[in-house]
Amino acid sequence: MKYLFFDLECANTDGGGKICEFGYVVTDESFNIVEKDLIIINPGYDENGVRERFVTEDRVIEGLSFAFSFDTYRSAPEFPVFYDRIKNILIDKDLMIFGYAVRNDVRFLNYTLKRYGYDPFDYMAYDIAEYVKYDRDDEKSIGLGKAYTEYVGEKSDAGLTEHCSRDDSEFTMLVLKGLLAKQNMDLHSFLSKISYKPISSVKEIEREEEEKEARRCYTEYCRECRPYIYDSGYIGARISLSREAQQNIDFVNRAIDIAYKRDLLFVRFGNETDYLLCISEEEYKSRKRQNANLHPSYDLILIDELEEL
Repeated sequence: MKYLFFDLECANTDGGGKICEFGYVVTDESFNIVEKDLIIINPGYDENGVRERFVTEDRVIEGLSFAFSFDTYRSAPEFPVFYDRIKNILIDKDLMIFGYAVRNDVRFLNYTLKRYGYDPFDYMAYDIAEYVKYDRDDEKSIGLGKAYTEYVGEKSDAGLTEHCSRDDSEFTMLVLKGLLAKQNMDLHSFLSKISYKPISSVKEIEREEEEKEARRCYTEYCRECRPYIYDSGYIGARISLSREAQQNIDFVNRAIDIAYKRDLLFVRFGNETDYLLCISEEEYKSRKRQNANLHPSYDLILIDELEEL
């Protein structure tokens, strides 16, 4: 078995990721690199035939830059030229696939397939960012650069360039290697320990639609509640859902049902809320630790407690 680490860069994410790089690194089970490459992709044109803009083309964004000039990307072929190659890489059954915050990359690629009229293809991808959250015992994610510094060392010593997808793939591999060394475990033992499931690219399409519906339902109920938030006669509780909770349609529907029955108001912003509703015991404990020195104006709550308010 070999390991594939991949990463995408997008010119912009308006409506979906307009991919401009596909980079990858292949290693053996000892993390020795056996292949690495970078595919530069023209992000193409929008539905009006106007070329896609790069997010930094008209303004400077701190911490964000592209590895190559805009002209370099625009002189490259568009995605269809590379479709077969990228698909064959990702569906190779001899490769175990990894990325950092890889759900974003999976979604960008799914969007690109739809954009160019291709059917989705299925592959499984493991998210190193989730491993880092587990190791740090923290529900809050950290970026790849910070993870590299924490598990490996100074990025300047690596001879790699951030935001070049090939090099970010190598950064991701080195973070995993450093994390496993810290855990003093091999990869398969570590995966058994944390019982983490990889992301299915095809199931992610359905998941994304469910998340959109969950956020829509939550936002709509918050809008219904808005006129009553500052009503001096209201004596009930004001509830916000955590970001994770807002993405789970079953959880949102159950929370709204409880709110209707118990005359509770949903609000979207923390400075207006009495309680932040967490989706799980794990998130509750993690946020409790994070809030220990912050003294927020709201309390944390689980959904079973919501029924008792």
